[in-house]
Amino acid sequence: MPAALLVGLALLATPLALNEPDTLSRLAIGRQIVQRGLGARVDERGYGAASDARWSNPEWLGDLLLFGVERAGGERALGLFAIAVVALGLLSLLRAATLRGADPWILVALLAVMLPAIAGRLAPRNEMHLYWLAGATMWLLARGGRRSIVACGALAALWANLHSSFVLGLLLVVVFALDPRAPREARRRLWLLAVAHPLLWMVSPFGVYVTLQLWRHVAGASTLRAALVEWQPAWRTPLTLPALALLSVAALLCWLHGEPRRRPWAAALLSLLLVAAALASRRLLVLTTIAAALLAAPLGALLAARARTLCVVVALLGSVPLLALGRGAIRPPLARQQAAPPPLVLEALRPSEAHVFAPYNSGPWFLWYCPRVKLYADPRNARGVAPLRAYQRLLREPKRIDASKTEVVVVDTGLPTWGALQRYLQASARWRRRMVTGRWTVFAAVGETRYRGR
Repeated sequence: MPAALLVGLALLATPLALNEPDTLSRLAIGRQIVQRGLGARVDERGYGAASDARWSNPEWLGDLLLFGVERAGGERALGLFAIAVVALGLLSLLRAATLRGADPWILVALLAVMLPAIAGRLAPRNEMHLYWLAGATMWLLARGGRRSIVACGALAALWANLHSSFVLGLLLVVVFALDPRAPREARRRLWLLAVAHPLLWMVSPFGVYVTLQLWRHVAGASTLRAALVEWQPAWRTPLTLPALALLSVAALLCWLHGEPRRRPWAAALLSLLLVAAALASRRLLVLTTIAAALLAAPLGALLAARARTLCVVVALLGSVPLLALGRGAIRPPLARQQAAPPPLVLEALRPSEAHVFAPYNSGPWFLWYCPRVKLYADPRNARGVAPLRAYQRLLREPKRIDASKTEVVVVDTGLPTWGALQRYLQASARWRRRMVTGRWTVFAAVGETRYRGR
């Protein structure tokens, strides 16, 4: 019954329609890998600032999976694939928590509270692998035998090729190694695994550079937070505050209750750190599901039977309207999103190999539907935040467009920050307006031959 409820929650929380622009970016990278292999050392779809920066993609295997599913069954297959992977992830977290002695209904209650807050994050993107990877890691760590530790090491190497959250695997190993209830021999093996973890990450086509993109995101967090909604603090989203507050209280109770030497302080501390990370950035909200799995066992031991029943009933009854609100916050289908370029613009650029300066958040559409163009900046951030900073500066100082190697500029007149650049292009003799459709205008440099639109 708890497993069936989790599958039902996954069906309610995961949209079937394709609505996440990042999916288009990952599909474009998967197609590029199929066509050209993994030999690229620089970003082949970008130009301008940091165009010679080292290329590293810790999600290449996930990109291939997404592209393969899309080729096999199209957009609907991607939606079904996401639902299946999310459901598998929740079930693996349930299995791991029950192996640690958790009451399954406690975890169901915690996840029922958390899922409405992360409903907007459940989509066909490599992030969805986080749930089953973390659940499988916790299950293997709870088993603790030699074979399980070896399998956990293999899983760490796989994680470093599926999603950039692979550092979380190391944190889980440390938490289990610090558990005072674990036998001494098991703890010794876990510490050896923890030491080996950074080496296992390098079992990748990108070797020592596998952490490069992760570091670029961390180093440029302030710039990304100012430009991207998903990098902004989660406390600005109404649904997240009650869920994160409840999880924080549960972590503190588990930390402070019981005999001091046997308290699960490491699990509670990691849970609080994951909650803090979620408060700092919406894109990290998914980590709270891992915190729920860590806290289910000690929280169940802390609560009396009647209290557990009451918690489960309240959580399940409250999750239905909250999930409805959470689904209301889910983005509309891709074609109806504000950042989506009109089909006429995409069709005009589809055969082109031009260097295109386009709205930053529209990058995923150009990457997927125009497979030969190069973009000045786009949300992949494959070259770090240098292209985004150069993009923002060029919008403030539009004369820089002439020296940027740009051949086509796609202007969204609905963006206030693009006003200065649009006025400069209209007044400049070096640029000619080639297309106007709705609020979108396409300019091409005079003498440019790779743009074949009107």
